[in-house]
Amino acid sequence: MTSFRARNQLTSWWARRWLESLSLLAPRRSGSNDWYSTWRAPNPREDGFTLARTGSVFDATLVGTMARARVVERRYHNAPEANCSITLTAFDDTTWAQLVAALGARSQVEAALLSGELPLQVESLVATARVSLFPRQASELTTSCDGRYCEKPLCQHVAALHYVLGDMLERDPFVLFELRGRPRARLLAELRAHRRGGVAAPSGAGVPLSSLLDVGYDTG
Repeated sequence: MTSFRARNQLTSWWARRWLESLSLLAPRRSGSNDWYSTWRAPNPREDGFTLARTGSVFDATLVGTMARARVVERRYHNAPEANCSITLTAFDDTTWAQLVAALGARSQVEAALLSGELPLQVESLVATARVSLFPRQASELTTSCDGRYCEKPLCQHVAALHYVLGDMLERDPFVLFELRGRPRARLLAELRAHRRGGVAAPSGAGVPLSSLLDVGYDTG
C-alpha cells in the first residue's frame, strides 16, 4: 500500500496552474442553517490539502485520463476509506494531431519535458489548436467519491487527490499530457515520428503514478 504525501508549496508554474483549477470545482453554498450544514467541513479545499500533506492519499493511479486513489482520514480512528477519482476531458485525435505538429516543430520542447520542465511557450503552442492543457471550465473535470457526506463535485477526498496530482505534475509534467489522452511513451513517439515525417505506433495504457515519477511515499 503506497501513501502519497504532497509538499507544502509548489514552485513550478504548471503545477500552480493545475491547483488553480480546483476553484472550478468549489461547491455552491446553499446558506442553510440546518445542523448538517453547521456540522460539515466548511472548506473541502483546506481539508483536502491537510489530507494530501499528511499522507492520507493511497495508491494514486492513472487509468487513461482518470486519476483515482483511496483516501483514509488518519485523524479519525477506524475512519472508512473513500475511493475517489478525477477525470479530465481528453482531446480528440484531430486536436492531438494539431498539437503534435505544433510541439514537434520545437525540438527544445521535448528536451525540456524529458528534463522535467514544461516550457511556458507550450501554452501558446497548444492555443493554436484552440484548447488548453489546463481545465478552464468545470465541465472538463469529472469527479467521483464514495465517501460519506461527500458533496459533488468537490469534497475533501477529491481535493486531496487534486493536490497530490499537483505534486506529481511538479515532478513530471508528462502527467498533464496523459490526463489529456496522451501517455508519455505515445506522445514522445508521435513527436519523433512527426519530425521524421512518419506515423507513431500506439503504445500502452496508464500505470501507477508511483512508477511514473520519483515521489516521496510511505509503505505500510
